[in-house]
Amino acid sequence: MADDMLEHEEKQEVNISPKPLRCRFHETEVYTIYFKDCNDFMCFKCICQLHQKHELSQLQDADEAIRTEMFEKRVLLELRNAFESYQTSLQEQKSNISNLQTEIANLDVNKLPEFSLSHIINSLSEMKLCSSTSDKLINHPKPWFQPTMEFSIGNLIETRSRKRDAGALPLQSSSNISTQTDYFEDSDTEWFDAEDLEEDNVVESSSDEITDEYPIKFQINPNIKRISKTVPISEKNAWIISDRKLLKIVDHTLQEDVYAETVDDIAILKDGCVLVLRNDKTFIMKLLPNRKLVRFADVSTINYYFPYCICIRDNIVVIYLWYAAGSNQYGYASRNNIIWMNTDGIVTKSTSFSESGRKRPCSIQNLELGLCVSYRFNSEPYLYSIELLDAKSDKCIKLYVFTGIYGMNQQRNFECGGMCADNAGNILVSDHRHHSVYVLDKELKYKNKLYDSKNELDKPTAISLLKDHIWVADGNQIFIFPYANE
Repeated sequence: MADDMLEHEEKQEVNISPKPLRCRFHETEVYTIYFKDCNDFMCFKCICQLHQKHELSQLQDADEAIRTEMFEKRVLLELRNAFESYQTSLQEQKSNISNLQTEIANLDVNKLPEFSLSHIINSLSEMKLCSSTSDKLINHPKPWFQPTMEFSIGNLIETRSRKRDAGALPLQSSSNISTQTDYFEDSDTEWFDAEDLEEDNVVESSSDEITDEYPIKFQINPNIKRISKTVPISEKNAWIISDRKLLKIVDHTLQEDVYAETVDDIAILKDGCVLVLRNDKTFIMKLLPNRKLVRFADVSTINYYFPYCICIRDNIVVIYLWYAAGSNQYGYASRNNIIWMNTDGIVTKSTSFSESGRKRPCSIQNLELGLCVSYRFNSEPYLYSIELLDAKSDKCIKLYVFTGIYGMNQQRNFECGGMCADNAGNILVSDHRHHSVYVLDKELKYKNKLYDSKNELDKPTAISLLKDHIWVADGNQIFIFPYANE
């Protein structure tokens, strides 16, 4: 009886002519145009004001496109919720099984009579429960949906079929789903506000169980061979650069989206915006929370310097520009230009100096004593040195130099994959060639080793600190180790 009444009411709603939808910018106008580029509705007055050069069509001709888009978004959202529910259940069962395995491994058969009968029964019962639940999760029913829908502008009316496969999961019905987008909406409140209803496209999640115990290790896309930069922004989220592409890790999982192409270095502002540097461009760009790239500062000079690395500390942005002049026959000279600017992109200080040889800057840290820079020797593409420069000097005089700690010829044995600094001014470096991460003091003298191959490190590259944890990139996986400042 109730089902018949529901069907009768739905038919009545379908037969009722919808009220004209008024434009949100021009109250006297009615929606008549559909913009295909941004999936938005507008009136004729909006064409020249908000959506110039966008592909458009008459509203009555866009029914199929609107219906398809809304249906796909809704289905993806429901599938996403179902998938997350299965993941949570599976994770709980894996944890229970792991605990039982530990108890069984520590069980002494000779002491079995010491256990009470109720304890043994409870243990066996939990094992049976884990086994049966795991079987259900492995053979779980697949999400099901009925694509038959009736559609009217401003409302989504679903006609649900009463025939469904056994064990299938029905999707909840929805109504009054608006497809209108507010042009003046503040997108800064959510980083991915344009993707809230879309499926999170995951490249590959970790096959290892992630717990709160350290070290944490998780794998990302197997196609990634080397991560050149990692900047954690929370305990589970980080920005990374791989193959000169800016990517993001969310909940220890690499997202598929590419936020910027051809990126060589980044720095994160306090408001969450990302400063993006390219070696072949003189403009430093800013990635906004709405994923739009805008110009931040022009660092071009008459001497054709190009930016190679960037850092930020205490709201001071430091950019290292460089180029090499000369030839193989007569030798090279490195031209260096370092500029300081505030977070508005206004230059506050600049210095230039030259050196013999071809020594390219790769990473920079702004410390209290000066600027710590890692250099790569272009004639030896895998060998590096680290220098501490006196930032108060006009010519950035070298205060200290570190070239390595292994072997007789230290400089020919140091392959630095990444560098960062702690609050005390110590320098942390990853040695790609010796599978190690170690600490240098303020004078760039070796202090102690943190982690090496005994901790599963193979070819560590980018490293970064967040509070009392250090992120270490190693091939297509990332380790998170605890770090104590001694």
